[in-house]
Formats: sequence, C-alpha cells, structure tokens
Amino acid sequence: MVNGFWSVACVAGLWAFVGCTVVFILKGFRARGVFDVRASLPWGVAMLVSFLFWMIGMANA
Repeated sequence: MVNGFWSVACVAGLWAFVGCTVVFILKGFRARGVFDVRASLPWGVAMLVSFLFWMIGMANA
C-alpha cells in the first residue's frame, strides 16, 4: 500500500536534493579551478540532509 505522506516526502526530497546540488556547484566554484569551502558548506550539508530525506521517503512510500 502506498502511503501518500511518504510519497510526497520522497518527491520533495528528490527536488530539494537536485536544487541543493545545483546551488552547491554554483556557490562552490566561483572561478575556474577555485573551490570556496565556506560558501558551499551549508549547501553541502543541506544536500546530504535532503538526500537522506529522499531515501527515507523511498523506503517508506
């Protein structure tokens, strides 16, 4: 049986992961060959949290 809440959580986690990954890349690499750790750290953490949320949603949907 499909649980509606976890299905929505799965889709929300996927889109949050994709969005955080894009922002992580754009904020982290401001110039060619230069990685800004301080600017990308919060987005990297958000990316990991959204990935876990996505995986938990997939396991429970």
